[in-house]
Amino acid sequence: MERNLLRAGRLNKRLKMWLLISRRLHQTPSEPPMGWPYHFVDLNDEQKDRRRQLLDHYARLAQLSNLIPLVIAQISFASKRLWGPDIRRVRKERGSPLPANFHPRSNNSLSTIWRKLAWWLGGPIASGWGSRREWIIAGLWTAWLLILVVRDTGEDYLHLTKRFGIVAASQLPVHYLLSVKTPWSPIQYQMRMSHKQLNPYHRLLGRILVTFFTLHATLYLNFFTQTHLLLARLLSPDVLLGLLSLATLLTLITTTLARIRHHNYRLFYTLHLTLSLAILPPLYFHAPPLRSYILSTALIYLLNRLHRFLSPTPPPHPSPRIPHPPPNSPLHLPLSLTPLLLPPSAPPPSPQPKSTSSTACTASSPHPSPPLLPHPATTSPSPPSTPSPPPTSALTAPPSPRPPRAPPNPPPAPTPASKAPPARRRISRIWRGGV
Repeated sequence: MERNLLRAGRLNKRLKMWLLISRRLHQTPSEPPMGWPYHFVDLNDEQKDRRRQLLDHYARLAQLSNLIPLVIAQISFASKRLWGPDIRRVRKERGSPLPANFHPRSNNSLSTIWRKLAWWLGGPIASGWGSRREWIIAGLWTAWLLILVVRDTGEDYLHLTKRFGIVAASQLPVHYLLSVKTPWSPIQYQMRMSHKQLNPYHRLLGRILVTFFTLHATLYLNFFTQTHLLLARLLSPDVLLGLLSLATLLTLITTTLARIRHHNYRLFYTLHLTLSLAILPPLYFHAPPLRSYILSTALIYLLNRLHRFLSPTPPPHPSPRIPHPPPNSPLHLPLSLTPLLLPPSAPPPSPQPKSTSSTACTASSPHPSPPLLPHPATTSPSPPSTPSPPPTSALTAPPSPRPPRAPPNPPPAPTPASKAPPARRRISRIWRGGV
């Protein structure tokens, strides 16, 4: 009997708790906090469908807006090709003897201001923080994404919360595409930038996405706390997968710090690749509307890894053989001018073999060195003998006359410029400043 009463009491407590949760869920605050226009709104099915349509619409708009920088870059390249100052300068001064680079720049005030602005934008905003251009572009992109987040949300708190998450998820494909190192990347091809130039924008966009995902999770946890649903919702699979994705994302952004990256780059690279792949499955099962963006992101990741696997090292570049031009060619130079064209890093010429002329001269010299005589202390006394006639040696032989030296070659007479070889005339024109 007592056990039945205890069970009934526990059931009553659970029933009261669920009733309280349902009341809190359907209860709206009378007045929102001061300065905060969003509050919890109880919507019917038609209004929820309208909210879902707006969420999908602005997510697609955020993804399509990634084409805006590409279009601006193509317009800039076309304008430089058609109306660039360098091309106009070359066209106007085609017959000038000086190259186009030697002409003074335009003194137009607009061009001067533009050059100064480009120089200022290229400077660093702080030591190790990137250039001003990168941060200004990141600030403008953040402002644009915030406009897409806030637009048409009304006073619905949950609409704003969901918009942060889906807009951030729509930027994942381009974020992964910015990290691709292959030159076949469409962004590198269209922007005419290398991976080293695009990598700062990859890092800045990653910080923007981490901020948006963190705001999405924080606003949802605040909603669960105020409606007393935190303990009940923490056990649901979608919330657990969302928190797991956020923890993976925060770990990923922590490993990209400069100290960790410079201390052990291999650890940073391994964790970055592993966590960037591990975050995709939890996001895929967290919310069904995100699955199209997650699938495209996974496809970009797998194609990048497949390309890196198939070409782990760049192909070898054999040193080209530069043939010597024929004598009749205008590129032919005399041998006396060839050392002037060698780069400073060229190896020194091989030493010539030692000539045997010195040995021959020594052998045929009329005054050879006298032979070494033995020391008197080391020689044994010999019995006296009859004197012999002195031998005929090189010391007593008459010297032979030396052969006459050949006169040195006279210096070549200077040839006029009109009769000089074509290559020499070309060098003289370049030296005088001609083309």
